[in-house]
Amino acid sequence: MRAVSRREMLIGASATAAVGASVYIWQQQESGRPTDDVPASPPPIRIGWQTAWSQQGQVIQALLHSNAQELVQFKLTLTGFLFGPDLNEAAIAQSIDVTNAGIVPVVNLIAASPKWTIVGRQVDFDISVVASQASKIKKPNDLRGKRFGVPIGGGSHPYAIDLVRKEGIPEGTGANSVEIINVSPSDMLLALRAGQVDAVACWDPVTTLALTEGHHLVVSTRYGGFITAPSLLIRNRREQLVRLLAGYGLAYKLARENKDRVDRLYAESAKLKLDLVQKLPVTDRDLVASARGLPVISPQLETIQLTQSVADTMLDLGLIKKKISITDRVDTTLSGEASALMASLVPRIKLL
Repeated sequence: MRAVSRREMLIGASATAAVGASVYIWQQQESGRPTDDVPASPPPIRIGWQTAWSQQGQVIQALLHSNAQELVQFKLTLTGFLFGPDLNEAAIAQSIDVTNAGIVPVVNLIAASPKWTIVGRQVDFDISVVASQASKIKKPNDLRGKRFGVPIGGGSHPYAIDLVRKEGIPEGTGANSVEIINVSPSDMLLALRAGQVDAVACWDPVTTLALTEGHHLVVSTRYGGFITAPSLLIRNRREQLVRLLAGYGLAYKLARENKDRVDRLYAESAKLKLDLVQKLPVTDRDLVASARGLPVISPQLETIQLTQSVADTMLDLGLIKKKISITDRVDTTLSGEASALMASLVPRIKLL
């Protein structure tokens, strides 16, 4: 497969701000104690998240606009990144301590660095191929002779490449080939509108935005995500990580029980219309309205197995350089401790 540089973006990244990249800082001191008696607190854990991922964004908003910081009693900094490659660059550069990412960025990160470990689960979501009406693409084989927008290094990248490979469509510009064009999530709608690509490999909110504009769904598949942290952080700041994971679990509960409020918070943050956000499908098991009980923050076996399958596909496609064992890079002990803490705090969690 021809390597495509991230510099080959179809359209400039000026639209990145539209997905609401932000930095938030939580700071909480133990209440009721004189300032002089407060011990020097450790620096905040720097958390990276993906602004172009709607369900994760809704959980983040619930986390931010609640009393979770008071309940779990720790400091964190949240920094938004457009999608996986940007997030991983920051992780490798050690400018963030924790990542929230889908399967593909996680595979890329742990394949690039032995230091990173999966410590918690993130939302389940769909990867989709959406085509313009003018393209007349109805099924994957119709991508032959078309221009296919794919976010290189992003969550839908290996799925898109594997899809055309299984259809026997070579990469290229001929009538019998498919032209793979690197398009970032923030540029996909512009590319479809301008007719610069015939289809895109995407996820929400881009999928729903595209469908509301009259484009149509070709195919989709279920993916998932994880929370990762470096081994050194796990050893040195374990209690903070446990509290962080408990905070995530509490945010899931708030997001599902206060959907209208969280939709409004996410719409404002992502600069999206509220009626569009309200149309976004809820696919995560702990965010659907019918969910009951404590949210599951531990990495789940089926998602680990799916991630191994995706990692093997990425190796076969030449997207990673060596085989990795996902089970060897998972630590479920922190999320187990976090679940116990979360259970004790559930009666007190609330949106502010």
